[in-house]
Amino acid sequence: MGSSWTFGQRVGAGFAAIVALAMLIAGGAIYALQNVTRDKDHVIEVDARNLILAAEMVEAAERKAYALRGYLLAPDDASLQAVREAREDFARALRTMRSLVPDADADGKRLLEEIERLEAAHKELGDALIEQPRVGAPGDEANGTACQD
Repeated sequence: MGSSWTFGQRVGAGFAAIVALAMLIAGGAIYALQNVTRDKDHVIEVDARNLILAAEMVEAAERKAYALRGYLLAPDDASLQAVREAREDFARALRTMRSLVPDADADGKRLLEEIERLEAAHKELGDALIEQPRVGAPGDEANGTACQD
């Protein structure tokens, strides 16, 4: 009851098994490389763009806050214009980011809605401060000029 395979057949079968295993490993490597490439493209096209837009939104929010503080300290049209421009820049970046977030990303949509809600609340408070009468403004009796010794 000996083996019916010759030495050459055994070597050939071993070689065939090694080739099949190498092809299986190569197939797995190709699949992994395609996944890595797809993920890299997503990071470049979506995540990096979102990061840039988020930085633009932060910068616009800071400019808006600075301009609003400047207006409260010394009311002038230039400060109001700077507030308007910063609001427009913020809204533009938010719209662009909203267009990049897929509909299937419920968390992303929820976060953008929260940002939009907070921005609307901040705008409302800023507008209320701008519209508020200025205490100490020229012609205001509370500024201390009415009671001079």
